[in-house]
Amino acid sequence: MITISADARDWEPLKNSRDVAALEAFRRKHPSGPFSEQALHRLEDIRKQQDDIARRQKEQADAAARLKEAERANAAEAEKKKNQEIQAIRGVIEQYAKAFESKRLEGCSPCGRGCRDRHRTR
Repeated sequence: MITISADARDWEPLKNSRDVAALEAFRRKHPSGPFSEQALHRLEDIRKQQDDIARRQKEQADAAARLKEAERANAAEAEKKKNQEIQAIRGVIEQYAKAFESKRLEGCSPCGRGCRDRHRTR
């Protein structure tokens, strides 16, 4: 009859596990057993993978924040440019209106309707 040691029996369901708590419990229960070193390496691999995942997630979150900030800056710049264009157009319209009004008034002093030629023919 083959007897299986307690640590081998406990290690079998954990050898491919990603359960950190269970692997740590195994190491506490069997600190000097033949599978303790394997459990330690398994824990180190899992923690390294978790650290890598956390690092990538942070990098992605940072990149997303930078992208969002760039989009905000671009939107603010576009709004500023739009407002400048609106002001420029308003300025041109005001200049045109002043020029038109002064020509209209110069052209027809008798009635103020821009009909100077009609007044000459009368």
